Amino acid sequence: MIEDSWGIRRHLRSTVAPFALLLSLAAWLGGCADQDATTASDALSDAGSDGNAGSVMDNPGRIRPGNDGDDEEGGYATTADGGANDDSRGPPALVSIKQGCDMRADRHCLRLQECSEFFMRLVFGKADTCRTRLAAECMAQANAPDVSVTQYSLVRCAQEISGQTCAEIIDRREPEACNPMGLRREGKGCASHLQCDSGYCEPSNDACGRCKAKRGSGESCQDDAACLAGLHCNQKGKCVRQGGLGEACGGENQECGTLLACLGGKCAPPIVAGGMCSTTDQCARAAGQVCVATTASVGNTLALPIAQCRSSVLGAPGTVCREGDNLTSYCAGGQDNCIKENDGVFRCVAPAMDGQACGKNANGRACVMPAMCVAGTCKLGPVTSCLP
Repeated sequence: MIEDSWGIRRHLRSTVAPFALLLSLAAWLGGCADQDATTASDALSDAGSDGNAGSVMDNPGRIRPGNDGDDEEGGYATTADGGANDDSRGPPALVSIKQGCDMRADRHCLRLQECSEFFMRLVFGKADTCRTRLAAECMAQANAPDVSVTQYSLVRCAQEISGQTCAEIIDRREPEACNPMGLRREGKGCASHLQCDSGYCEPSNDACGRCKAKRGSGESCQDDAACLAGLHCNQKGKCVRQGGLGEACGGENQECGTLLACLGGKCAPPIVAGGMCSTTDQCARAAGQVCVATTASVGNTLALPIAQCRSSVLGAPGTVCREGDNLTSYCAGGQDNCIKENDGVFRCVAPAMDGQACGKNANGRACVMPAMCVAGTCKLGPVTSCLP
């Protein structure tokens, strides 16, 4: 099992809002449950602008889906499709799980488009596809056994996504509210990070992984999800802290943040389009720029290759995408689909669709995000048969 590259955090934050706000938003949602996620998200934003930090929780206790009665921490249960238990012991649910997932997906895709139109096109093609796929992944996660996703955690998650930095959005380092602590302890079987109380399900070669503790600085990792908060799994498979503006870079474990470049041994803003470069890592990747050599004439007799940062057109299958260690073209569906073929040339391949072969079974081909390559097949959401 290979998890996606977007990070997972472990704790659920909760806040308390006035009951009047609960009733106001509940009444609004009652008349528009079938509207699209954007409309619901707008209403959420309006409701959260009264100085109460956008909270919509009257009960701060963590609520676990599927309970038949009162939650042990004082909440009330809801079903995955949003139906609240009609036991007259609490106010009706504000939103369904589906509405919460739609809000979460809408907020993330909106921020991604604001931060990098290029990354939106690179990963999803268009915003509607982004919303559809992230909402579907969210629903699959919420319906998995032993997770603590509730309508409240989803609403809070949507609110906090709106305040994330562009680096966090592009890396998908989600707020803690988006990843409530699971119920399975270390060593138990899992198919999702959200099933584990550690917040990390270590991948394996079959469909089910194991809940494991997250790694600290310098420890081995397979992806960002394996590392403690604030750390990144680098290309050498070690959890490291990414350098900020002006900090040292270029060493064994010294990498810069997503929107920075390592220039002259220091993390700095990337080289602008037209500037001289040596690798694509020095260019503005969020804008889709790559470092490529072009020929420039000197006088009438001499032509010299000059490497400059230039905009990349998303490569169709078959496009040459890498020369040595330097990425020369981004591939539609993500740069993980820049694959070394039998002739030794790196070319773009079409990403694997849900249900298609991926990974070693498909010459390293990656899935359409946010699907995961699970036992050689692309799956959107966890495999729910994994036993604790």
